[in-house]
Amino acid sequence: MKKYIIMTYDFSGLGGAELYVRDKQEYMLDKNWKVFLLCGGKAKTPEEIYITDLQRYSEGVFSFLNYYPVYFSKRIRMRYVDKICDHIGYIDGDEILIESNNLKVACWGEMLAQKCHGKNFCYILNENFHGDCLDFMNFKHLRNELAGTYDDSLIKMFDGYKNIPPNERYYLTATNSQVVKDIPYDKLPSKKNYDWVIGSIGRLEKPYVRWMIKAVNNFAKKYCHKKILLILVASDENNKTKLMIKDEVTSSNLEIMVTGVLFPIPKVIFAYVDLFISSATSAQISASEGTPTITVDGNDYKGIGILGYTTSEDLYHSSKKDIFEIDELIEQVLIHNVCDSIPFDPNLVWLFKQKDWKNILDAHLDLINRSASEKQYYDLNSRFITNYKHILLNCILYRILGLKIINKFKTQRRINNEVISK
Repeated sequence: MKKYIIMTYDFSGLGGAELYVRDKQEYMLDKNWKVFLLCGGKAKTPEEIYITDLQRYSEGVFSFLNYYPVYFSKRIRMRYVDKICDHIGYIDGDEILIESNNLKVACWGEMLAQKCHGKNFCYILNENFHGDCLDFMNFKHLRNELAGTYDDSLIKMFDGYKNIPPNERYYLTATNSQVVKDIPYDKLPSKKNYDWVIGSIGRLEKPYVRWMIKAVNNFAKKYCHKKILLILVASDENNKTKLMIKDEVTSSNLEIMVTGVLFPIPKVIFAYVDLFISSATSAQISASEGTPTITVDGNDYKGIGILGYTTSEDLYHSSKKDIFEIDELIEQVLIHNVCDSIPFDPNLVWLFKQKDWKNILDAHLDLINRSASEKQYYDLNSRFITNYKHILLNCILYRILGLKIINKFKTQRRINNEVISK
């Protein structure tokens, strides 16, 4: 039987990665593959998974996937790999194709592929590289079993390790279809109560969110005679946002509304909001709906530009010239009406090009089909694959205490944080 295993961060939330995974599993099911979705996320029941199409994969949550295999002894590592084999019902003769979406699960994916005589294709969705796993990633790159999400992703990954020729900078588009729908939504306050409405889409735990709220607060203080509403289209898990608002919002003319998770996102919100401030796929969503959207850099949390008007970048600055304070860009849009004088260019917004999203995913299989046909695997049992100093202490802790005790400690710490936040 043909079995496609997607190993990713988490699929319980509502972010770009989850939306891509929703598309990919549907696409592979249409190609007559039996699909399994694995992650080290938080969901324990189907009800804890926001995207309905992914709820059937709720039993694919394994906490050990949050950690590099080297944290565990060889005996325990192999026991965990056997646990995955049991989950997917592996039998000799199955055709196993694995897609790994981050470095940690890529390591587990390689061990699983070796056990099942399959292929582990590493499609790395994040770009927060710390010099980890470079020998392993180089091995995958030389076999054409590695791709990023942008044309410079592999350049960043291998920075200081090796140079990547232009024809070997493999990258693929992560689709996000059917995110917005024309459905009723009656929870928006009257817009007559506000001079401006600013919005943001995405997970509130992302580091840039604090800086975005700080910038909106600065803008509100400068225009203290104006009434401003900031709508955060996201969930407020663990009351983290309440603490953030308490710290950052000091202007009395600024109100904040947290919608909770909305999927799909009601189309009416985009007509209601005057300006969005987001990053990556979240920025693409609002820009493709025609609402001016400021993009924020994922490293320094500075503004990049106005997506579709002054930039095509949604995650990182393309040059030092594309660095702005976020409140400066807010002022350009809401005070100086810069979007009225610059034509909108849909070619700068890649989400516009995703109407035929299944054709885009054809390119994924095409790249996999062009990868090395000979089965070879990186030996993760005999090589230390990540930065030694970076994880030495964790290795000691996990091998001495074990995963159950570590997870119990983390759970208790999360509960304590929730109590404090209340």
